Amino acid sequence: MEDAGNYKITSKNDFGESNATIRLNFDAGTAPAPKPMRPNFLQKPVIRQVGENIQFECKLACEPAPTLKWLFGNKPITEGSKYKMIQRSDGPTHTLILEVLNVTKADAGEYKVTAKNPAGESTANMMLNFEGLQKPKIPTGKAPHFLQKPTIRQEEGLLIITCQVESSPEPQVEWFKDNSSVASGGRINIRKEPSANNVYWLFLDIKDPKLEDGGNYKCTASNDLGESNANINLNFQGGQTGKKVTGVAPSFKEKPKVVQDGKDLKIECVATASPQPEITWHRGNTVISPGGRYTMTSTQQANNWLIVLKIQSFTVKDGGQFKVTAKNDLGESNANISLNLQEPAPREPVAVVQGKPFIKLEEGRRLIIELKVKSKSKPTVDWLFNNKLIKSGGRYFVDVAHEEECYILVLEIDNVADSDSGDYACIIKNPGGEVKTNTGINIKEIMSQQKKTGQGPSFLQKLAPKNVMDGDAVEFMAKLQGTEPLDIGWYKNKKIIKASKDFLISYGNGVAKLNIVEVFPEDSAKYSIEVFNDFGECYSEATLTVKEAPPAKKEKIEEPIQVKIETMVQKKPSVPQIVTTDGEKPKPASAKAAPEVKPGSKGEQVAMETSAVPEKKRNCTMEGTETATKS
Repeated sequence: MEDAGNYKITSKNDFGESNATIRLNFDAGTAPAPKPMRPNFLQKPVIRQVGENIQFECKLACEPAPTLKWLFGNKPITEGSKYKMIQRSDGPTHTLILEVLNVTKADAGEYKVTAKNPAGESTANMMLNFEGLQKPKIPTGKAPHFLQKPTIRQEEGLLIITCQVESSPEPQVEWFKDNSSVASGGRINIRKEPSANNVYWLFLDIKDPKLEDGGNYKCTASNDLGESNANINLNFQGGQTGKKVTGVAPSFKEKPKVVQDGKDLKIECVATASPQPEITWHRGNTVISPGGRYTMTSTQQANNWLIVLKIQSFTVKDGGQFKVTAKNDLGESNANISLNLQEPAPREPVAVVQGKPFIKLEEGRRLIIELKVKSKSKPTVDWLFNNKLIKSGGRYFVDVAHEEECYILVLEIDNVADSDSGDYACIIKNPGGEVKTNTGINIKEIMSQQKKTGQGPSFLQKLAPKNVMDGDAVEFMAKLQGTEPLDIGWYKNKKIIKASKDFLISYGNGVAKLNIVEVFPEDSAKYSIEVFNDFGECYSEATLTVKEAPPAKKEKIEEPIQVKIETMVQKKPSVPQIVTTDGEKPKPASAKAAPEVKPGSKGEQVAMETSAVPEKKRNCTMEGTETATKS
């Protein structure tokens, strides 16, 4: 009787999961109420990568539900911008998930989760290692998943529960009855038989089944990549299984699609089910109710159902994890959708046509059409003649040339005739969109214009190079001849110069001038002039070199020399005389007048100083002596 109950099998992969339910009834008896059970981890923790995040997943059985404590190293983990914690419970079975957001190399290390309830506690350890900088070491292969519903059959006193699972590498298998582990022994025998293509048959044999063998059985298959569970509710009812339900359990046969419809977004899934399944949509752990910006539809196509969730006027904030569940009396199935929405990248502007087409007939035989367009990236170009595509080759030559921030679109036609007259269209495309121009060409008219008499421009005097100093004014001048009017353009390093207060442009009487009011070293460049008229063109170029002014020189100032004059003074001082060492009379010094010498007291020495700059260097002394007469 303990074996009676609802048995459920779940099959799961990256696109969702599918469940089937089996009810096994006995004549009498009920399953005992669950007793308190200490936490027990049912499998090895699983590590998986989800985009830029890492998820640790553990499964445990306990009653009542546990309290959890996650650790990174010895540091407690709290939920926030870095970590997200999820706990899902299905009766006494609990799924624990820790998600590490935007994982980096610094997140490598040991993680630990402790589950605790009044009956006890248990701990699971996980080690996150990295290869290189970001990618975690995740084993290759295939996580276990069950391929079909579990089956129950009896053979001469033997009850056999059978499951089929696919797994690579080979799975570890555990059986449970009412959350208690079941091992081989006595009336129980557990078997695992490999088949082809990583498929394994799993058996639980019960010899001479009794009413107490009824209950909730679970088969767990696990490997390093994950685990899968099959649940079987075994009930006895007079030796016969319960009433059989006909139809098809829901299952999703293909990956969900995300379709943008203007400002709206649609998530489309196709499920097989009979009878019609009940549909439930989730965003994260929240059930989505119809209404507002959400519209839900299910359309039948034979045994298939087109299931659609429409989000009107979607934004980036509508992104996240979505799940759709399809359920009927035979089972249920889930499909998971990760909706990642990003702000649209800035759109490149559409190409812009600069000016009118340039049309020229060379030597009366080759027609040239040029268009100048501004585009961030190189455009693709299609030329059409009277709505027919022109292909490069033969008489036609098509080219796209890059010139600074613009592109020159060229169409050349050799050996033109009047039959080439008509409408020429140019379709220009870039990532921002497309633009179309139309040009009417009349070959006879172009030829008649070229027969007009006139003279193309030419130089009587070309531009001359200039070497100037910083701060100077500069004038470039060219003397021209040719039929007026002339179209004149000035350029600095091939960039057009526009008239301004710094650049003065003039033309008159065949003389074209460019005056730069004040030049600086950065004005050094190649300056050119281009001249056009209906009969030709000409071009001249010259270099401007601007040198920095040299620093100003400092004037040398001569220091004055000092002359020391010493004399002896008595009663009647005599006039001091300057005696040179070479016996010559000194010349007057180009300096201040000699100082006045006043007499002092008897026998007193007077020292005097003066400064002068002599015309000739000499060694000199000043002497003076006078004897006083006693009365």
